Amino acid sequence: MSEHFQWIPVYLIDKIMDMEITEVYLTRQNRVAENLQLYDKLLVVEQKGDRFILVGGYDRYEFLMQAGEEYAPCIIEDSSSIVDQHYKLLRRTFPKGDTRNDNKVKIMHAMKALGEKFEIILKRIGYRKSDFKGAKLVDEKPVKIQKQQRQQKKQVENWIKNSNHPESIKKYLLEIRKNTNYLTSSKMVYIENTLRKVNFSFNQLNERNKIKVIQRLIYFQADSSAAINKIILDLLKRQNNNKDKNALKA
Repeated sequence: MSEHFQWIPVYLIDKIMDMEITEVYLTRQNRVAENLQLYDKLLVVEQKGDRFILVGGYDRYEFLMQAGEEYAPCIIEDSSSIVDQHYKLLRRTFPKGDTRNDNKVKIMHAMKALGEKFEIILKRIGYRKSDFKGAKLVDEKPVKIQKQQRQQKKQVENWIKNSNHPESIKKYLLEIRKNTNYLTSSKMVYIENTLRKVNFSFNQLNERNKIKVIQRLIYFQADSSAAINKIILDLLKRQNNNKDKNALKA
């Protein structure tokens, strides 16, 4: 094993999938934010090119994103297959209380779509069939799910390529679509509708800050256009301040 520690920009970290994080957890973390230490924010990632795949600490990642943190403390593990990455998520994701397994069920459906057998998954994580009663995991048909996912992925990719975004933003979105299942067609509709409402202020941002706004839209669908516009105005203020500083240096 060759794990090592590193502070990583959060915009370089990609999630494998969307996970349900409770408002109770996020509220509690915000309440004690000033007292949190390194371990309380620690994420586990694998490196893929110049980006990183999140394989542990999804609740912490969500908190860091909402808190506006630019860097996250990360343990970088050796690269593994997409199936093994999902097994890591299963081992590192805990149900809400003792009776609900919402996130685990979501992960297991994704694994079955990748061709992993339900019985094999149970054997490797130590759960019983009764723990997932009613989750429709036994009768799932992976081939059908894979076909649907491929169709949706192609639809989103075509939409990105035909959009009016600069090439750097298209490249970023295509990378997200390639490495995760998070950027769905419905999410793309939400992003475009929101950007249309804040079009004037959004177009004043440089490309780096535009990507920050789009990243926020990808991971926080609950944000209103007013909330996004406030984020844009804050970025514009910083952007203009940096211009002024660079002008003084010149």
